[in-house]
Amino acid sequence: MDKHIIFDHLIKTNQQVGCLNNSKVTTGQDTSIITGYPSPVFNLVRFDTKNHIKINKLKSENIPFMCLPSKEIEEDFEIFAQEEGLIKIDFVMASIFKDLQNWKFVSNTFVEIRCVENADDLLAFDKVTSAVFSHQEKLAFNFLNPVLKHSKIRLFLASLNEQPVGCAMLSLVNNQAGLYWIGVLADFRKQGIGRALVEYRMNIAKELGCKTVIAQNMTPSLNLYKNLGFEQMGGLPLYLCDKQFFIF
Repeated sequence: MDKHIIFDHLIKTNQQVGCLNNSKVTTGQDTSIITGYPSPVFNLVRFDTKNHIKINKLKSENIPFMCLPSKEIEEDFEIFAQEEGLIKIDFVMASIFKDLQNWKFVSNTFVEIRCVENADDLLAFDKVTSAVFSHQEKLAFNFLNPVLKHSKIRLFLASLNEQPVGCAMLSLVNNQAGLYWIGVLADFRKQGIGRALVEYRMNIAKELGCKTVIAQNMTPSLNLYKNLGFEQMGGLPLYLCDKQFFIF
C-alpha cells in the first residue's frame, strides 16, 4: 500500500459524505467534493491535471477550497500552485498501522469519548470543529448531519469534566478503516486527548474486524502517530485557495 492509495481513502470518504448531503461531487478526473460552504475545509479538490478552468470557476463563485495533487501531477504541482496563487499550509502525511488485530487497547479514564448519535451531540461536535478548524459554527453540523444515519462513518466527541474538547471521525471504505477530522481545542492540547481519540477509534476498527487502519496526519501530530506505531508512507503538500482562510 502506497501513500496515494491511502489518500484515495480520504477522497472517497469526502465523496461519501458529499453524496449524502447532495454536494457537487466529481468521481473521475480531478476528484472533488464542493459544498459551496464558506470554508475550505468542506471543499476539497485532488488535481490530476493542471486544471486552471476549475480553479478559476471556484474563484469566480467565491468558493474557498483546499487541494492536493494526485500521483499524476505530484512532481509539477508546486509550480502549478504558484501559478494559481495557492498557499501551501502544511505537508500531510499518509500513515498506516498494519497489525491492528494484535494491538492491545488500554482505555483512557482521563477523557470521556462517545459516539455522536444525535443532533445535540453533533452541535457539540460542531462547536469544537469550528474552533479547531476556524470556520463558522453550524457548517460542520449541516455538512455532517446525514452521517448520523450512515453505518460506515462514525463521529466521536471527547470531553473533560463534561466539557467537549475534541472531535474525530472514523470512516470505512472497502472495509479499510481511516482516521479523519481529529481536533483538540487549543487550551487542552498536549494532555493526551489526541492520543486517546486515535486509540479509541483504532479499537472500534479492530472490533469491526479491520486488520489495518490508516490516517492522514499533519505536521503537529507527526510524533503522536509515530509513537503509536504508525508507519509513515510519505506525504503530499496541502494548498489553500487564499491566505485569508486559516485552518490549522
